[in-house]
Amino acid sequence: MFQFDDDHVLDVHQARLYPFDTYLLTSTVRVVSTADNQSLPIQRLSTISITSSFVTVSSDTSSFVRGSNGTQEPSRDLILRISRPPEARMYALLLFGASWMLAHACMALVAFSWHLEGAETVLKHLASTFIVILIIPQLRAAMPDAPGFDDAIGFFPQMLVTTASALMLIAMMVKRELQELDESATPDIEDRKEAPAPLSTGLLRMRRGGASVDINHIRNFSRTLSSLGRPAGI
Repeated sequence: MFQFDDDHVLDVHQARLYPFDTYLLTSTVRVVSTADNQSLPIQRLSTISITSSFVTVSSDTSSFVRGSNGTQEPSRDLILRISRPPEARMYALLLFGASWMLAHACMALVAFSWHLEGAETVLKHLASTFIVILIIPQLRAAMPDAPGFDDAIGFFPQMLVTTASALMLIAMMVKRELQELDESATPDIEDRKEAPAPLSTGLLRMRRGGASVDINHIRNFSRTLSSLGRPAGI
C-alpha cells in the first residue's frame, strides 16, 4: 500500500451552482520500478471519502498508456466525483435565507416609513438598514468554502436591494426635515404681520360726533327753509 497527495484545480465555472456544485476529476496513475524501469501493475486506487468541505466518490479501472519506447504499459484510471456534504449545503442555505430575509426587511422598513410622520422614525429605520448592509457581507463570508463575492448565491441582488432601501430612506428623511422646517417657519411669518394701525384722536371724535347728531338742529333748519319759501304778507 502506498499513499501520496496531489493537487487538482477544480472547474471554477461550476462555482455559480454553490452549494449544489459538483465536480468531476479524472486521472491516470502509472507506477514504474526504479530498479529496472518497468511498469508495475496497480490493483486498486482509492481516495478519502469525506472531508470537512467535500464528499468524494471514486471509481478506478485498469488501463494502458503508451510508453517512451512505444509499448503499452499498464496503468490505472481514477474517476473522482466531488460534491458538497449535506451539512454544508444546509448551513449555506440557512445563511442564504437569512440574508434575503434581512434584504426584504429593509424594503419593509421603507414601506413603513412612507406611511409614518416625523424624521426621527425614518432615522431609526435608516440606522437599521445600514446595519443590515454591514451584516450581509459577513453572512456571505461565513458560508463554508464559498466562492468569491459574485452573483452565484445572490450577494449582489441583496446588496442592491439594501442599498436602494437606504437611499430611499435618506430621501424621505430629508423631505420630512424640510417639511418640519417649513411648518416651523410659517407661524413666525404670521406673527410678524403688522396689526392694523390705531385710529387717531380726531377720527375717533368725528365718528363719535357723527354717531350722536342732534335731531333738534335738523328740525330748526328745516323750518327756516320752509318760512323763507312762503310769500310775504300771508
